[in-house]
Amino acid sequence: MKISFGDHAVEVRPWGGAGSGKALLMTSDPIMKGKILVQMKEFPEAFETLADEYDVEDMAGVMMVVCDARKVGLFFDLEFMRPGLCVCEEYEEAEEA
Repeated sequence: MKISFGDHAVEVRPWGGAGSGKALLMTSDPIMKGKILVQMKEFPEAFETLADEYDVEDMAGVMMVVCDARKVGLFFDLEFMRPGLCVCEEYEEAEEA
């Protein structure tokens, strides 16, 4: 699924098969790359890189990151008219009744 807002875009795909709880985020948007890098530093447990290190200045192409789909969310910041990225610090699995 491609999520776009104005000139900004992120492609999201399932990762690791059904029930893995992971998603692949892909973007060439420098603003989204920066947002992803900030969240990766703050919440490294929510992300897996497909490369050793990411540096926005070095990446001219697409950035690809695997994330915990239960913890990471995308949203639209209507004030600044661009998409955002957030991480839920605590994810509680639903108890089976």
